[in-house]
Amino acid sequence: MIEEINEELTDLQKKLYLHEIYSNMNSLDDLRLFMGAHVHCVLNFMNLVKFLQNKFSPSVVPWRPPRNPVLARFINEIVIAEETDEMPNGRIISHYQMYVEAMGEVGSIPMSKDLPFIRNFNDACEKIISSKKDHEVAAAFSFGREQIIPTMFRSILKNVKKNHLHVPTFSYYIERHIDLDEDVHGPLANEILRFLCNDNHKKWDDVKRIAQDVLTSRIKLWDEVLSVMLSSRSCSKLDKKISINL
Repeated sequence: MIEEINEELTDLQKKLYLHEIYSNMNSLDDLRLFMGAHVHCVLNFMNLVKFLQNKFSPSVVPWRPPRNPVLARFINEIVIAEETDEMPNGRIISHYQMYVEAMGEVGSIPMSKDLPFIRNFNDACEKIISSKKDHEVAAAFSFGREQIIPTMFRSILKNVKKNHLHVPTFSYYIERHIDLDEDVHGPLANEILRFLCNDNHKKWDDVKRIAQDVLTSRIKLWDEVLSVMLSSRSCSKLDKKISINL
């Protein structure tokens, strides 16, 4: 079913993978704006992860064996890397904190949660989590995150290298996620979905709907961030022109 759903998502995935935002990260100013928006995606991702972990491998006292040890193993393997990964220098750090440090490295700050396009993206993620439906959260986790990240991040990394942007922590973060999500986390996320939905056609229909929603939400976010990026670039050029004329 995952393969069939991916076939039906081809147009949305193509629109996301070919989005102009990647090829427009031509300067540190562009990257700062992108990271200021994308950090919200990174944080929302952790909310999806922790929801699934709390479902399949909850921390409770007194301890009880997980109801499904296979799903508990899958999600705990993902959490280990997301919360306690290793930097090249051996330092242990969460991926979210790694991203925050990458932002500090280039002077980026988070965009306000009150911006409509940031709020809309956050609300869409929160709505899925608040449904408390395991298979729907797993759908957002798999189709909206783990499956799409390698292709998106390769496009970002390609432009970072093309424009000779020196962003070592950000580049490591990107490369790390390409490797993890493609080889480990993506396949594990799909296995979680298969366990949860099995032969339940209604659940698979829900998965397809959520997959369409999260891809559309990401595309809309990229549209808005690109608009801000291009607008900021135009304002910067105007400021320079005015300065020269003065």
